[in-house]
Amino acid sequence: MGTATDSTGHFVMFVPRTVSKLNVQHVGFHSIRRSIQPTDTILNFRLKDATIIKNVKVQGMKESKP
Repeated sequence: MGTATDSTGHFVMFVPRTVSKLNVQHVGFHSIRRSIQPTDTILNFRLKDATIIKNVKVQGMKESKP
């Protein structure tokens, strides 16, 4: 089962009552596994960044004219 977020990160998912745990993951972030109850209607998740870039090197190229 899966879903996608809108441009602000919000999503809607209909979960069967038999589901007791959700695993939330997104590329570039640590995943979260959380227990849920059948009575839960709104859940908030905040994923932590999985990558931290310490240095970036940008190197230009000289453009040749035809």
